[in-house]
Amino acid sequence: GIADVLARGPQTPATLAKTLGADPTAVHRVLRALASVGVFAERPDGRFKLTPAAAMLRSDVPASLRSFALMMVDGYNWRAWEALLYGVTTGKLAFDHVHGVPLFEYLRQHPEEDRTFSASMASISGPENAAVAAAYDFGRFGTLVDVGGAHGHLLATILRRHKRLRGVLYDQPQVVAAARRSGFVTAKPVAARCTLAGGSFFDRVPAGADAYIMKY
Repeated sequence: GIADVLARGPQTPATLAKTLGADPTAVHRVLRALASVGVFAERPDGRFKLTPAAAMLRSDVPASLRSFALMMVDGYNWRAWEALLYGVTTGKLAFDHVHGVPLFEYLRQHPEEDRTFSASMASISGPENAAVAAAYDFGRFGTLVDVGGAHGHLLATILRRHKRLRGVLYDQPQVVAAARRSGFVTAKPVAARCTLAGGSFFDRVPAGADAYIMKY
């Protein structure tokens, strides 16, 4: 939450710590470490301010990467990285070894982490969707399936650009259910041309489309 607080203006670590309910010395050390790589900056008067990189951690900006940052340091990811040596020595997936199930099954079993993961996918798509939609002639197809399309941010951008194209958003059932509430593919300009389908792309994908896209 530091980036959101500093959006109001530079502050001292002590003031930040009081606002956030944290330890002033620890906050100062973390801020100095982050400032050394360009995330936040320390002013001569000891106050810290936002940098362009730190501004991406705000929750109230269109291109925010806050959700992606939260996902990267979520506990289940840390625990998988702790088993890196196991993965290297056995050639098997460390995540499956630690958690007993593959990533997407784990997320299905843990709704809160699943919501953060879906939001993280949305956050990294924001700066890229328009470029993807403009870089390829999707308009030559009748129907396009976005495989693993999360909340439909990319598909909605493509459909807005190509007015005759129809789309199918395909992801896990709980993700598709959340997509209905997110508003990307249910907005008026695209809702009538977009179908939502739930399932696992490890098993199948919707048949009969002219083209399929999978981002990352």
